Amino acid sequence: MTLEEIHEMVAAFGEGARRGFDAGFDAIEIHGANTYLLQQFVSPHSNCRNDVYGKDRLLFSREVVRSVRKAAKGRVVGYRLSPEEVETPGIRIGDTERLIEMLIEEGVDFIHLSLRSYSGSSLVGDYEEPTLQRLSKQIGGRVPVIGVGGVKTLEDAEACLALGADLVAVGRVA
Repeated sequence: MTLEEIHEMVAAFGEGARRGFDAGFDAIEIHGANTYLLQQFVSPHSNCRNDVYGKDRLLFSREVVRSVRKAAKGRVVGYRLSPEEVETPGIRIGDTERLIEMLIEEGVDFIHLSLRSYSGSSLVGDYEEPTLQRLSKQIGGRVPVIGVGGVKTLEDAEACLALGADLVAVGRVA
């Protein structure tokens, strides 16, 4: 993407949020997970840029959050992220911890952790603690955390909450 195209995309995220709110949505979740565009800018695997967006891999996400927050006019805005990538180089937990701090600084109202398994730990063996628990501790109640990943039963949902999620997302039931 050219710099002009990046700036157009940032504005388009804000415009999309405005349209969503105008249509009656109560909240907007920015999808920065699952290898979609925002994650591609954060990732050292896919972001090989030599400009400002390569030097600061969080910049595009920051600008999108600001654009969406401006359109939200005080309404609820969240951000969904994938904490790690299996690729090398790829997003590692330190990258995600910095992303989370930036998101909270920019005023997101919740963070949705897109996980393969709500109880799983590092995809690349960097730590053993469940990722949901680790990142929930970092967030420390500053914003609600949504947990997801293999939640199919009531017991799964309760276990997800016990690991630190404030809310649980379910994609499909058993």
